[in-house]
Amino acid sequence: MAITGLKSMTSAIVAGQCLKQSWNKTFAITTVTGHWYSTFQVPGQPVAGVYGGVTLTNASGNWTAASSGNIVTVDTIVPHGLFISETVATNSSWSTNTWMQSLTGKAIISVPTPHTFTFALTVADHGSTVEAGTSANIAPTALQSTSMIGSSTSAATNYGGAFNPGRICHAEDVASMSKHLVGIEAITATAASCPSYLMLVDMLLNYPGISMTSASAQTFVNTVALPRYTSGIGVMAFLEMTTANGTGAQNVTITYTNNNGTAGQTVPGTVANVVSGVISGIPYTGTAVNNFGPFLPLASNDQGIRSVQSLQFSGASTLGAASLVLCRPLATIPLVTVGVASAKDFMFDIFTIPRIYDGACLSFLYFSGLGVANPALYGILDFVWG
Repeated sequence: MAITGLKSMTSAIVAGQCLKQSWNKTFAITTVTGHWYSTFQVPGQPVAGVYGGVTLTNASGNWTAASSGNIVTVDTIVPHGLFISETVATNSSWSTNTWMQSLTGKAIISVPTPHTFTFALTVADHGSTVEAGTSANIAPTALQSTSMIGSSTSAATNYGGAFNPGRICHAEDVASMSKHLVGIEAITATAASCPSYLMLVDMLLNYPGISMTSASAQTFVNTVALPRYTSGIGVMAFLEMTTANGTGAQNVTITYTNNNGTAGQTVPGTVANVVSGVISGIPYTGTAVNNFGPFLPLASNDQGIRSVQSLQFSGASTLGAASLVLCRPLATIPLVTVGVASAKDFMFDIFTIPRIYDGACLSFLYFSGLGVANPALYGILDFVWG
C-alpha cells in the first residue's frame, strides 16, 4: 500500500503506521540578523551531532610511530581527529626513518584510540623499525565523503548510537512501503527571535575536516556516493562551522559534479565568508555584498550536485574548521510570532507529502531574521507510511 490520498492515509494511521516526533534545539550563541545556522550540532532533542573527522592542527608535538608485522601505528600526544579511510602526508621531519615517508598516500585502516591510528603496510614497505619522540607535522591529503545515516533496518536499534546523533528520528525503516512527512509545527518562546525561518533537510553526505586556515585547494575523495537522490537533482551544498572561525577575508568556491554528471563545475561569482563565524554557523550567509544562503550557488542551468571534488578559500583565516554537507531540502516553515506555533499540513493545505526515505538523516537549517541570544526552537513532525 502507498499513501495516495485520505483513504490510504487513514488506513495507515489506523494500522499504527504513523509517528508524531517531537524535537527541540537551543543555541548557545547570539545569532546575527540575516544569517543561517545549522541545528545539527546544537544540543536538544535530538542530541548534538558530530561530524566524523576534524583538521589535525598539532604542528610541534612529539609523535611516536612503530611497526609490528604488517601494521604501522602512529601515537600522538593529543587527539588527532583522523578517521578510517583518510589518507595523510608526512613532512620532511619524518625523514630520519625512510619508511615514515612511505605513509604518504596510504589510507588509515583503524583508529584504536583518540591518540592513535594505524596503516596496513608490508615489511618491505617500512622495514622493522621505530621512530619515537619526533617533532613533526602530519595532515590529511584528501578528505573522505562520509554518509549521514538516520534510521535502521532494525527497529530495535533505530535509536542507537550506530547512527548519526543529531538526526531527527522518523521511525524504523519501512522497506517496500513509502514514508511521508504530512505535518510540521514549530514554535519559539525566545524574545526577538521572530521573524525567523526553518528549513527541514535530509543530510546525505558530508566532507569533514575542512581547514579554514588554508588557502590551498582541499581535495575530496568520494569513497561514499549519494545514498538517496542519486541523480543529484535538488541536492544542494552548505558549509557548516565545526569550530569557531577566525579573522581574515575569505571567498569560498567548490568544484563539483552536477546532476547531469558534468564534472569541473564551479560556484559562479564571488561568495564571501564572514569573519569570526561561530560553531553551527553557515559562514557565507548574511546581509553584506556577496553573502548568500543557505546553499552555495550553482553554475548556470545546474539543478543539483552529485559529488564535490574540492573546496578552496581565497585566503587563510587565523583559525577554524568546517564540514561541507550535501543535503536535499524537504520542507519549510516560518516563525512569525513569539509563543505562537506555526503549522503546515501537507495533506490538506497543499498536497506535497514529502517522501522520507529509509536512512534519511533529518535536521533543520535556521534563518535568524533578527539577532537574538540563545534562540530556543521546539516542534513536531508527523510521519505516515504505507
